[in-house]
Amino acid sequence: MTATKPPPPTKLPRAEGAVVDDVAERDRREGREGAESGRRELLGLFEQSPGFLCFLRGRSHVFELANPAYFQLVGHRDILGLPLREALPEIAGQGYFELLDQVFTSGEPFIGRGLRVMLQREPGAPLSEAYVDLIYQPIRDVAGAVAGILAQGHDVTEARKQEAQREA
Repeated sequence: MTATKPPPPTKLPRAEGAVVDDVAERDRREGREGAESGRRELLGLFEQSPGFLCFLRGRSHVFELANPAYFQLVGHRDILGLPLREALPEIAGQGYFELLDQVFTSGEPFIGRGLRVMLQREPGAPLSEAYVDLIYQPIRDVAGAVAGILAQGHDVTEARKQEAQREA
């Protein structure tokens, strides 16, 4: 696996949660139910992301959210509510379980580029090779403890294949 240490966090002029705060404030101004409409809007953004996204909660990395790009990556399996090791058993021995455990324990993000993963990308199909650029970002609760991990990335398999053909 090719990995890089992420740069130190950038100091932003606004506090974490500013987007959520902005949505809530706009909803209050417009007289809408803030919590529910804000949640729907944020989930809509999550769903429309061009890259894959999922949120894994707790030490067992239970799938709480996943967007369509993530479902496509993992073969449209019913993964929500399942621990990672149960939902994607084929990635055992590939280092991903250990990476997630490390991010959860250390609270430090992981960034990887061009990582090889063997996945069942279609129901009932044999494992196939994929390449991904990804970030595992620890997400903290209000007390500052790591509550889960946001996995964000892009499937770069086709780009990798095209590059290999040009080099051949």
